[in-house]
Amino acid sequence: MTSVTEGVPLTACWPLCREGPLPKTILGPEYLEKVFFRVGPIEWRCAATDVRKALKALVKRVAPKNRRALPIQGEMAERDRVLVANVCDDPRIRESIRDLVIVTEEGFSNFGRFRKRDRIFKVGRNLPDLLWLGYVNDPACEPFVEWTKQVAVDRLDLGGGYYLTSDVVATALSEGNPPVFSVDSLDFARVLILFAGLLPPGEDLQLLTTGSRLGCIPLYHLLEIAPATQSRPDQDPFAIPADDDVKTSEIPALAAAKGPRLERVRAAALEHTGIVRVSADIERMASNLLELEEKQREAERLAIGAFNVGIGAVLSASETEYQEALALLENARKGKLAVANTRRECVQQAEELTTPPRIPTHLQS
Repeated sequence: MTSVTEGVPLTACWPLCREGPLPKTILGPEYLEKVFFRVGPIEWRCAATDVRKALKALVKRVAPKNRRALPIQGEMAERDRVLVANVCDDPRIRESIRDLVIVTEEGFSNFGRFRKRDRIFKVGRNLPDLLWLGYVNDPACEPFVEWTKQVAVDRLDLGGGYYLTSDVVATALSEGNPPVFSVDSLDFARVLILFAGLLPPGEDLQLLTTGSRLGCIPLYHLLEIAPATQSRPDQDPFAIPADDDVKTSEIPALAAAKGPRLERVRAAALEHTGIVRVSADIERMASNLLELEEKQREAERLAIGAFNVGIGAVLSASETEYQEALALLENARKGKLAVANTRRECVQQAEELTTPPRIPTHLQS
């Protein structure tokens, strides 16, 4: 099913537009479901069902009409994805996410007798901090998290903590200190989005445009989307304009048009000062790259889990378990190679499109 957020420019999505939806190609339902229903229960020491109840209660309290969009049948994973997408796309619920209250049952001993009681706690995190848990609590992402802490700056004016800003990212890359994840990867784009969500207006856009300029293809792809026409604030953007709406003064007079003449080509005329539109081939390759990266991350997570017990334990396992561990490792390896090859092809085609044409010497002024 095609989401209504697909094809929406990044400037109309959160965090650049506080009232807009999340950019689905970067912060999709799969990643949201991972954070809230796989990482979250470990972080909060509760069950996934406790998180599910808390999110539904938040929707009921803040935006009760949204409950109609929540499915009551189908696979639980898919229903969870719809739920978290509903929560994170709605600006009212999104702003109230730090007030998410989770109730979970815990056991305790009372005079030698085991009893149960409810433990009630508030999450107390904003959306960027919550979604950052997907990296902080993922062992495969530990080197990347350490890199962000190393290059980040403390912003006391924003309440303290470490922040990635436009200058921070540009300096790190110019000094030969790139992130562990490739600059043109989905993960790097996603993290820049999350840190942009912590910055004040203006700085958030500057961070994302800097990432795009330095080679982050997922950000570039969304930033280059622009509406074909601009409508007036009081005009329905989906309405078809009537003939009367076109002013005669806006139609250029043919008599005023100058005849063609040959002129020397100026170098400035060939400079790439505008945004280069991405070809259909690159769009398809970028979309394919995002899907491959998501699958590769999941394959890597499974492989790491299989070998977390240690090489000795894997070698001592049964033949069936040993072969399963090797298959997971091989699958992760193939996924990584596929991502690398697709990324290389995508970057190569993007460079061919964005490289300024060479001006012949005899035409240079």
